[in-house]
Amino acid sequence: MPRSSRITAALAVAAASLVVLAGCSSASQAAGNPTGSAMPATAGIAAATSQLAAAETAPTFTAPGPAFDATKAAGKHVFYIPNTSNVPFVVSVQKALSSVATTANVNLTVWPTTGKSAEWVQGIETAISQKADAIILGASPDALAPQLAEAAAAHIPVIVLHQYDTSMSLPTNVTAFAFAPFVSAATLLADYAITNTNGAADTLVITSNELKPSAPMAAAVSSELSSKCPGCKVTELNVASTDWGSKLQSSVQTALLRDPNINVVIPLFDSSTQFVNAAIDAAGKTSSVSIATFNNTPSVLDQIQKGGAVKMDVGESINWIGYAAMDQVLRVLSGVAPLTNEAAPLRVYTPDTISVVGSPSDNEKGYDQSYVNGYLTLWGLGTK
Repeated sequence: MPRSSRITAALAVAAASLVVLAGCSSASQAAGNPTGSAMPATAGIAAATSQLAAAETAPTFTAPGPAFDATKAAGKHVFYIPNTSNVPFVVSVQKALSSVATTANVNLTVWPTTGKSAEWVQGIETAISQKADAIILGASPDALAPQLAEAAAAHIPVIVLHQYDTSMSLPTNVTAFAFAPFVSAATLLADYAITNTNGAADTLVITSNELKPSAPMAAAVSSELSSKCPGCKVTELNVASTDWGSKLQSSVQTALLRDPNINVVIPLFDSSTQFVNAAIDAAGKTSSVSIATFNNTPSVLDQIQKGGAVKMDVGESINWIGYAAMDQVLRVLSGVAPLTNEAAPLRVYTPDTISVVGSPSDNEKGYDQSYVNGYLTLWGLGTK
């Protein structure tokens, strides 16, 4: 049955009662969960379908905080240190940051990395030596406590970008956060698995646990399946992001052969889908396994349009991420208190809604562009 037909049917079903998740696992082995409570199957499918449908509409801009005079930040020097410069999503975010920095007359220096902590350390130390006015850190602060302390001692504010959900524990010596709705996104990934399989998902979740959001996202997928899908099963496969090119395809192919009933693969970060697609093709599972993923990288949205295994991608407007991050940066540089919940909103794309992004895919076409002038007005920088 087409997904749109399942949505119509599922939304007609009402909710309420208790049951159990059939399986939940880590690594490559699923395990039962006989004691957890959950919705009955039909109610769980209806609830998941409703949440997924709501997220398929374009979000609108709401000012994240009070207006301020961002012209005070003009001419200041900001260092951006990404997690890795080799991932398409990160490159796209970098372009967005550069564009907004130019608009705000802020000088942005990008420190390229390949995902190694030593490079992040060098980037922070270089920013300190050059007396940068602020550092945008796109990597996990966990391995950088001494450097963050050094930046704090040098009175250089650090803004951490797209590493934390508001529900996660936060590190010290960080001035502000541009959050990402990781847990909400992961919940929607599980909702897709439930809806697309009519409550019979055998799900492989691909984690990269060296990335800060990976563990809470995987937990959110399991939690949503546990609460809404008594007939679903979930298995986790951890492959480091630095090993996607060398190990991911073979690892996923092995998992698919080990459990021939897997029907949904959830790579938590969509830049890995090219390797997952290759594994599905090699295993001869193209017609029986679908992919749901996170980040809305344009090249992955193209895969949805081409009708392959990728059937769902959820994420933020990449440009909106740049504006949200620079909102925090400009507040700090202008002597204004940063916000505690700054984040770009989510949108889900499926074959039913993907046409709005055009071809080739332009994620921005799926968003109400009022956020651009909304932020500029908030900053006192006029409108475009």
